[in-house]
Amino acid sequence: MATLSAPTRLFDFELPFAEALRCIPMAVRLRLDLAGLKLSLAQWSALSPPVRSQLLEQPVETAEDLQAWADFLRLQVDAAGGGLIPSLPLPSPLPWELPAPPETVSAQCRARGIDSGALPWNHWGTLERFALIKLSRPGHENRNFGPALQEFCPALLP
Repeated sequence: MATLSAPTRLFDFELPFAEALRCIPMAVRLRLDLAGLKLSLAQWSALSPPVRSQLLEQPVETAEDLQAWADFLRLQVDAAGGGLIPSLPLPSPLPWELPAPPETVSAQCRARGIDSGALPWNHWGTLERFALIKLSRPGHENRNFGPALQEFCPALLP
């Protein structure tokens, strides 16, 4: 049984959206990526708040836990009339497990006048690295990248 790192917490920058979990939390997004699933916001929104909470809070520590979590998600989305959840390939290597920040994170740092080499990348947990990668994607709004970086490493930002 392989051990996974799939935390169940919300970041401070997510708290404005935390009421009824109307946006997909980073912890759930990490699980989706690990399970190779692409859940739409419409599918997430179709789920009841208690189901959303359960999807965030259900422990996922092994591959078996992740499979059970994904099966529960599919069942709930189907019951809510959300249809099938498309599959996505799992990248290899996982970008949040790389020894240095990917270029998308470095580019967002440069845009803020920060040297990405100063990031404590290898001291952060999986969820922090994952969040910065997700928040730095090209074509993404990136508005929460700064607040996330401030939360993870306040000394880097004024």
